[in-house]
Parts: sequence; C-alpha cells; structure tokens
Amino acid sequence: MSMARAPETRVFYLAGGLTLAAAVVVGGWRGPAAGVGVAAGGLLSLLNFAGLYAGASALIRAAAGQTVSAPMRWGLAGFFLRFALLAGCVFAIIISRLLPLGPVLGGLFAVPAAALGEGLRLLWNNSGSPTSSTPSSPSR
Repeated sequence: MSMARAPETRVFYLAGGLTLAAAVVVGGWRGPAAGVGVAAGGLLSLLNFAGLYAGASALIRAAAGQTVSAPMRWGLAGFFLRFALLAGCVFAIIISRLLPLGPVLGGLFAVPAAALGEGLRLLWNNSGSPTSSTPSSPSR
C-alpha cells in the first residue's frame, strides 16, 4: 500500500482490512453468525464513513461559496440521513435477532480503530520533523 495516499483513503482501506480480519477471527472463535455480525457492523461503519466524507465535502464546498449542484444536495442530505439509516439498520438487527448484537456493535468500531491507527502513524512519522517541533521561546 502506497503511503502517498490521503489519510482518509488509508483509514477507509485499513478499516476494510480490520473488518475482514476481525470477521475471520471472531467467526472462527465464536461461530459463523458472530463473524457475519462483525462483517455487517464493519460494512455499516464503512458506509457511514463514506457518507460522512461525501457530506462533509459537500458542506465545505457549499461554505466556500460554490454553487450548490444536485450532487452536492445529495451529499448534504446524505450527511444527515446517514444517522437515520445507521440507526435503522442497528434497530432492524436488534429486532430481527438475525445477528448477535455484540459482534455487530464491535464491527461498528472498525473506522474509529482505523482512524486511531492512522493518527498514531501520522504522529510517529512526523515526530522528528522540524515542522512538528515544540514552540520555541522568542529570540532576543
């Protein structure tokens, strides 16, 4: 994987990889239903992240004074509707009892875990650079 990608792209791919790895491990440990639950939660997390990115990009472009086009309107609507969709999916999983709730909720943490990993990677890689030094005292 090239490290020249944007951080949000790396978070997306890392979250997908974490979801797959966790689904396989949990599926082997707790059974296939738990593995599918982790995969379902991770997929919901990835869809939520993609909606957040599209919606935030549309909001930023709208705030910058660009003309709001039809795709931007969908992005703005998606920014808010993704919460309802995510809540509806989790509610349906709880009511239907199709999948165990614990693994689904665990899968929802794929993107936050990937974002934490990317943040730590950025801190580690930039810790010795001159631009990340502590503020110096004024020179006399």
